[in-house]
Amino acid sequence: MDGCREKLSGGKSGALLQEELRRVGRDELQRMLRKLKVDQVLIPTGHLLGAKVGIGLNYSQLRKLRRWLKKYGVSMESERLTRRCAAERLTAYDIHAENLPFSVKGRKAEPTKIQPLPCAYVSPVTGAIYDYLEKCQESKCKDGKSYTVRVFATGDYALLCLWYGLSGAAGCHPCLWCDISKEEMKDVDDRRLTIPARTLNSLKEHNTAFATEGRGNPKNAKNFHNAISPAMFTVPIDQVMIPGLHISLGLYLKLFKLLESNLHDLDLKLQTYLSSVLSEGDVTTDALLADANMGKFDINAIDKARALDEEADMLEEKLEEQEDELTWLVVCEGTTRKHAKAVFEEACTMVEEMEQKIESLEDAINDLTSMVATTMTGIMDAYPDLPLSLVPLATKTAGTFKQLFTLFSKCHNGYSHAGPMDERAISELDKAIKEFMLYYRTHVPDGTVPVKMHMLEDHVVPCIRRWGFGLGFMGEQGVEHVHALFNTLARPTCTIPDPVARLKSTLNTHLIGVSPQNIGIP
Repeated sequence: MDGCREKLSGGKSGALLQEELRRVGRDELQRMLRKLKVDQVLIPTGHLLGAKVGIGLNYSQLRKLRRWLKKYGVSMESERLTRRCAAERLTAYDIHAENLPFSVKGRKAEPTKIQPLPCAYVSPVTGAIYDYLEKCQESKCKDGKSYTVRVFATGDYALLCLWYGLSGAAGCHPCLWCDISKEEMKDVDDRRLTIPARTLNSLKEHNTAFATEGRGNPKNAKNFHNAISPAMFTVPIDQVMIPGLHISLGLYLKLFKLLESNLHDLDLKLQTYLSSVLSEGDVTTDALLADANMGKFDINAIDKARALDEEADMLEEKLEEQEDELTWLVVCEGTTRKHAKAVFEEACTMVEEMEQKIESLEDAINDLTSMVATTMTGIMDAYPDLPLSLVPLATKTAGTFKQLFTLFSKCHNGYSHAGPMDERAISELDKAIKEFMLYYRTHVPDGTVPVKMHMLEDHVVPCIRRWGFGLGFMGEQGVEHVHALFNTLARPTCTIPDPVARLKSTLNTHLIGVSPQNIGIP
């Protein structure tokens, strides 16, 4: 039969056999394969481990999946082979997990305390990186044979200052990337023509001078460029990423608080206006209430509500006393049954009356307080010229902050992403930042310029222009993404009771998932 196929097909017997099988019906073909026991689907060794990491399964769930797939003719590697593949992926890593002392911030007024917490790490990191690159080469990745490893530092600004020994954002020289002062940040017209950039060498020199000449006294930090401790790492300053996420959050909060402060000033002006109307000798409270322009706005409604609230509190105290007397009556000895019953019934009646009175007082309080808000809104809608000077002021405030938030949103959308940026996009971002800062300085002349605003103005564009990506690519947004990935990887290990072993298992899963040898679900 094979010889006939060979002759008929001209040496392509396999193609002829495929054509013959196509002529057989699907159901008949499946019956034939079942009889020959070749209808099973075989998942190659190593793919199940990739599915375990990609889907987020533990070994217990993997056993259930294996049994379920076996019912449908899908066979795969055993758990022993899966564990062996996982161990082979981790042979080059020296993974440690232990409890280490960490400083933990307390809640509200509680002080910071030292607490042992689980920590897992790979040692040494350089060996793990080179092993990864070698595996990339073995897997025929596009990395090539020679490598240049560049390390970037990223995090929130407080952490970056801690790493590089600065006293923080409140110092006289608060910027990590340049030696600008607070006064120069606020006034662009009164700053040096060239602001020197900070380097690892300049930080070291300033810290040495602080330790010797300044005697390590924090009060002298401003005289030594706020370099109060040695840098923890030797990552160059130009490879420290600008914290774009914290810039956005910090500046949005600052603009919101400015808006809140301006609206509070409007409230105070309106309050002063109403008080001045009452304080004039020719106008009485009754006349003000009867004024058609004021409608039925009861200016004493809040005072009445407070008085009712105090009365309700007093009734609640009496109610608690009655409940205490009832409890005492139950446990008291020497009281006649008849007398006890009479006292008990009287106390119950008093409690019910007090509860009803408290409910009525609470309803009255709600009515009075809602009256103030409702009536005041109606007055401002019906009489926009009350008082005349507040209307243009409120309109101006609304327009100013609408424009501020609009300009800032253009800046945020320009840098807060992880995509590549060409020179045109960078120039548009530079223009948007300059427009925002000019509008801010013009319309908020008394506003401060914090270090986050200085970073936006002077360092965001140079950083993006050098590395060609938005700040989200290598900034703290990338770190938050890694954090989210670790949280996802930790879900299958949540059943491990020991927190140290749980964290080590999570790190193992991560290292298997990023290995170039990993196959299966990406």
